Amino acid sequence: MTLNRIDVSADQSANITSFLPHDLTYIEDLDETDEMNTTCDPALQTARTVSQLMGIYHFAQPVSATAETDSFVTYITKYVGTSDWDWDTPLVDSGSVSDTAWMDRVSVQPPPQTRYQSHDKVRDRWLPEVIGTNGFTGVIGHELDCLACEASSYRVHLLGGHWLPEVTRYRISDLDHGVAGILGQPIDGVAIQGKSYRIHTLGGSWLPWINQYDLSDWTMGVAGIPGQAIDAIQIQ
Repeated sequence: MTLNRIDVSADQSANITSFLPHDLTYIEDLDETDEMNTTCDPALQTARTVSQLMGIYHFAQPVSATAETDSFVTYITKYVGTSDWDWDTPLVDSGSVSDTAWMDRVSVQPPPQTRYQSHDKVRDRWLPEVIGTNGFTGVIGHELDCLACEASSYRVHLLGGHWLPEVTRYRISDLDHGVAGILGQPIDGVAIQGKSYRIHTLGGSWLPWINQYDLSDWTMGVAGIPGQAIDAIQIQ
């Protein structure tokens, strides 16, 4: 069986996958540890409409296997389960970056996948569990009142109210210690320790990803807008 493969790097337009016939799409994520390929996500979204086989590759530079791999693993977490991964470098073995070092690092540091779910206030029911960014929890148009997730600590802010105490467990059967929120009271803020997360506002849109935990900073430290109810949450 022969597969026609297309390699999409930052040098190509994001929609190239829509007009070149192919069976397998491989898209570059970034060079080194900080030169992000901004066309990676748009190219993947386009590729999904025309190709069933997709992968993401990292073009390595002589930095270090640890730094390169950690950046790659962090970036591709949201694509776990939808794409294969690959490693590409002109340096077969430079002493600091090599195929062997990369594979060793990936094998001991798989991408983390957070399990989480929320409670739909409108329908008064817990929604199915979600893993990572393979989806999101919530129903667009329905206020959420509780969140339960795998994290060292997390909490929610009541709409028109205050921050509730931290929660360190993930157990929807334990409303006192395993869930953040109060049934029947919508939330407008979320703060999660050690995770990347974002929220969707009721009647609005998805807000930027948050990577910090600072209740005093509603711009970079928590996800949400005071006074605007949340109807969906996504956690990496």
